[in-house]
Amino acid sequence: MQNKEMIPYIVLFLLVLCSLAEGDERKTVEQYLNRCLDGLHHKQKPGPEGSLYDQCSPWKKWSCCQANVTENIHKETLYKFNIHHCKRLSKRCLQHFIQDLCFYQCTPNGGPWIHKESNMKIRKERYFELPLCRDTCEEWWDSCKDDETCSGNWMRGFNWTTGTNTCVTGSKCQKISEVFKTSTNFCEKVWDHSWKVVSQKPCFVLWFDEKNGNPNNQVAFAEAYRLTSEASYPKPYSYSSVFMIVYNFIFAFVLQYSYCDIL
Repeated sequence: MQNKEMIPYIVLFLLVLCSLAEGDERKTVEQYLNRCLDGLHHKQKPGPEGSLYDQCSPWKKWSCCQANVTENIHKETLYKFNIHHCKRLSKRCLQHFIQDLCFYQCTPNGGPWIHKESNMKIRKERYFELPLCRDTCEEWWDSCKDDETCSGNWMRGFNWTTGTNTCVTGSKCQKISEVFKTSTNFCEKVWDHSWKVVSQKPCFVLWFDEKNGNPNNQVAFAEAYRLTSEASYPKPYSYSSVFMIVYNFIFAFVLQYSYCDIL
């Protein structure tokens, strides 16, 4: 067989390899679930804890945090972040931010929303657009809208040269309602789009009774299933893949004889 006659078969071989390789890159549902963020104070894998401190306790059956971490959350010493960078936050508002941080440190349900983070010292990954239930956001907003801040982005909008967060030169302390304007803007932008406010379920809640189980488990499963289902078309051995392989083989066979006629 001449070299030119081999070309169609080489092309076919490469196409088959590509079809088979599609399945190797796809994640399974299990790979999305029960994942911990790659961060400074997160466990490598979730598991049960004997006890977690105060507001973080609902996650003790299956969590990515440990007891000492949750205690430091409540003492506000975990990341050297001064949450009271203007006036001291009200009790209700502070409780919501503590609950939010408990979720961030402890949840085993954020896997489908984990993204790589390249420029942060405290973590190599972050959550991006976790679906937050609108009523949960509204409760958070109602508790905090009359408190004060000098930044519309608490992840990236501060001066850290002193070792803790301070207001950027030229900024001023205002009511949270004046800085963020709406509840949706507040919940989505305060932590640089870690949350995305949604009206439809399933969606994440920050508060739940551990006796009834963690309702956020089903949120993670639904998204993991959606992601793996979308990624499964075409499957390596689906009808469409088989059709394409047969089609390419026939094309190569015909092309070979075309070469022969030309030669």
